[in-house]
Amino acid sequence: MAERQRVLFVTYHFAPVAGVATERCRKFVKYLPEFGWETTILTESLEKAQRTKPLEIDEQCFEELPTGLEIVRVDAPVLGGGSATARTQPPVRTSPQGQSSPAPPESNRRGWLRSLAAGMLSPDLFLLWIPVALMRGIRLVRKRNCSAIFATGPIFSALPLAALVSFATRRPLIVDYRDPWGENDAFFKDRPHKQRYNLFLERLCLSQSARAVFATEGFRKLYAERHPDLAARFVVIPNGYDRDPGRIPAPPEHGTEPYRIGYAGKMFGDQYPVEPLFRAVHALVEKRGADCIRLELAGVIDPASEALLDELDLREVVSLRGYLGRAAVEDLQARSHALLLIIGDELPFLFGLESAKLFEYMPLRRPILGLVPENGAAWKILEEHELGPLASPSDRDSIARAIECLLDGRASSRVFEPPVEFQRRQLTERLAALLHEVTSVASPIRHSQETPA
Repeated sequence: MAERQRVLFVTYHFAPVAGVATERCRKFVKYLPEFGWETTILTESLEKAQRTKPLEIDEQCFEELPTGLEIVRVDAPVLGGGSATARTQPPVRTSPQGQSSPAPPESNRRGWLRSLAAGMLSPDLFLLWIPVALMRGIRLVRKRNCSAIFATGPIFSALPLAALVSFATRRPLIVDYRDPWGENDAFFKDRPHKQRYNLFLERLCLSQSARAVFATEGFRKLYAERHPDLAARFVVIPNGYDRDPGRIPAPPEHGTEPYRIGYAGKMFGDQYPVEPLFRAVHALVEKRGADCIRLELAGVIDPASEALLDELDLREVVSLRGYLGRAAVEDLQARSHALLLIIGDELPFLFGLESAKLFEYMPLRRPILGLVPENGAAWKILEEHELGPLASPSDRDSIARAIECLLDGRASSRVFEPPVEFQRRQLTERLAALLHEVTSVASPIRHSQETPA
């Protein structure tokens, strides 16, 4: 039997933080022992992370993780910390009906300080985590005899931290991009000097890494164009799904009841625009009547989009549920005839985005209403696997036609079986193969295991 090896995972957020921020990492940790790898987690203290930004906390996350998993938490200050803004935070108070009450607004002074800090600090407001966690990471690698280091972002401060640990310990590094960093124009609007510095910092991290893993082929191509000399190190491991399709309720019958489309996620900004969707639904209601459709939406919505519902008189048709926990989200999905996926098309990097939500939907065996960039990464997956009707997220008429495909049953005549290549176990096997590859090439120097952690 081959000797089991250990990898240090560096991630700012980890369980019990739930949602997209930790799911990819948690699933890797869940399945890596099957392929000969144990993990040690280096992460931020939960208390500090919660004080900085309201997070979805789900203690059930631990149930799927390996027994005895070592999680080392460090407590580091956050520059410009405080409450998240109303545009970015999930509602933290929810009524029994699922409606959220508004969070207290930031003071003008605090908001100004956060804006100033965001414009100056790189990679992000969490960079003080780097010096605080650096020595802890080095000691963990040596004491636990870790063969490799894996770091995931965002939060992107994890990448330079892991690069420094890799340099100090001579262990191979794999960096994991769930989203672009230096190439993400949404991070650097009107701050070209900050973007140039982040591109420089990112280049140093990529140069130190043995492999860079990207969640989409579009992201890999974007980075290969920027770093052609490093492109041979770049690989794709997409997001995936882990729920057993056989244990998920079948879609409800669509009889005389309105057709129900469900969604749980963000509804604001360039990445999650909902105004064209609301206008398309309004046009359909004018054409077919209010009983033809219901949208059940959970999550954060910007005030302007919520006000549009009143302007268009859509409150009877569109239900806003506020922020919901995982169990409530699964109930929402179970009672939906179709599921909404929305990715904006205003920024170039969004064309390379697939969205973890797309893969979350796959085992649910329901058509996906894909309002995504035309011919972008998400569009191509939805089209290749015939997972549902597609429309540009900014084109009201195109959205209305796609919804009519659902209402008329033209998108529901086949069984929507999830593609097996996106199962989390198979994707983790690919990461394990990369770990074996980089450790066999690197032949890292082993250190004494008596070094204190």
